[in-house]
Amino acid sequence: MSAEDLRRSAAPFEALRPLADELARQWKGLLPGTHRLVLDDEQVHLTLYVADVERALPLIDTPADSVLLDGFSPRSNPQMWSPAVIKAIARLCRPGTGLATWTVARSVRDAL
Repeated sequence: MSAEDLRRSAAPFEALRPLADELARQWKGLLPGTHRLVLDDEQVHLTLYVADVERALPLIDTPADSVLLDGFSPRSNPQMWSPAVIKAIARLCRPGTGLATWTVARSVRDAL
């Protein structure tokens, strides 16, 4: 994903355009590692972990307000959706944490 992709994805949503522009200015792509970005006059702190989920999750100790899991389908990436991974994600969540994923597999929805 490029910085221009970020801007283009927010284009239909007027309210998101300023944040998308700010994010695009700081964007370095999805390079492996931990990326901390501060947006909207320090009101938004975005932490991106681009890593193997099984190795990265135990190292994270910050509670999450929202979690996006982009791990493909359980058939093509079963380790992403293992009980150990789901439990590690739950450890980071607090009441009200939002969860999102692209997969619609029933087993994933039930586990989450």
